[in-house]
Amino acid sequence: MKVRVIRVKGPGRDGKATTKYLVTTLLDSLEYPAEEIASIYFHRWEIEVRFRDIKTTLSMEMLRTRSPGMIRKELLMHLIAYNAMRLLMHKSAERHGENARRLSFKGALQVLASSTAAFRGTWKKPAARNREKERLLRRIAERVVPERPGRNEPRRVKRRPKCTRWLQQPRRDYDEDFRCDHPPRKILDEAA
Repeated sequence: MKVRVIRVKGPGRDGKATTKYLVTTLLDSLEYPAEEIASIYFHRWEIEVRFRDIKTTLSMEMLRTRSPGMIRKELLMHLIAYNAMRLLMHKSAERHGENARRLSFKGALQVLASSTAAFRGTWKKPAARNREKERLLRRIAERVVPERPGRNEPRRVKRRPKCTRWLQQPRRDYDEDFRCDHPPRKILDEAA
């Protein structure tokens, strides 16, 4: 297999400049300049954050439907909601002179959820609706996440194991006590 090795300087885990070697199968240096590949590599954390927004913040870690058709619909609904929220964040950033990539997705969702009550009853009052819309966009633009270059964190499983066994038979067939023999200890239990 032919590969291309690109040597670049960039921020390490400690924030200091270090030399990194990127290995890629994109061999054409004219079509894929080294600077562009390095830029994409150093912005990979932002891509991971966007995936986290879709999966975790929008509660898409576990799909609730079972049939392939319904799973496609569920995925599409999550992506539509994500894109609508990103559009709202982009409009907010544009109106208030912020960088749309630096706005907090979770913060924007919280602002939108807390603003729903303010929009009730404004459908016949365009001036009040516009006032609430401006207030919503301003509050979203206030939720700025600081720039954190070179961000790198290890992957870990977030879901904690439950203290129960899998249900592998109908409930009526179980005679045993469902509680775990060794419940997980809390941090406060160890300190005492």
